[in-house]
Amino acid sequence: MDGTCESDRKRRYIILSQFVNKLKKFDDFIELGGVSQDEINRAENILGVKFAEEYIEYLLECGVASVDGHEFTGNNKTKRLNVVDVTKEELAKVEDFPEGAYVVEQAHIDGVAIWQTEKGKIYLSQDNTMRLLCNSLNEYINLK
Repeated sequence: MDGTCESDRKRRYIILSQFVNKLKKFDDFIELGGVSQDEINRAENILGVKFAEEYIEYLLECGVASVDGHEFTGNNKTKRLNVVDVTKEELAKVEDFPEGAYVVEQAHIDGVAIWQTEKGKIYLSQDNTMRLLCNSLNEYINLK
């Protein structure tokens, strides 16, 4: 195997794992347990999107998680935190949103929802407006 490809893969894995590792360091971290790639594929197909790689890593590791006042959507049976159900609910509220976006957090405060695109960009929607917040979930968890 080409050493360059292996090096790129390791670097990519380290970057992807930063978000999950950061979540797990919080004292109040709660997760429901990872889901399978098949479950992830089903959710993507239902929504007609491709999840960002760091969100897939999060789903595989955590399934759904709560930490530091955040409740991240995931792939579970609880409609309130299910990425498919929450995204469908929020799509009905927002007219102009980035193509292929899905909800990673529904704040339940002032109608705020946090979206991610396949490229990893994080957006905030509120009052039928959408604005870019940051470039990844890893950056988002640092915002306060």
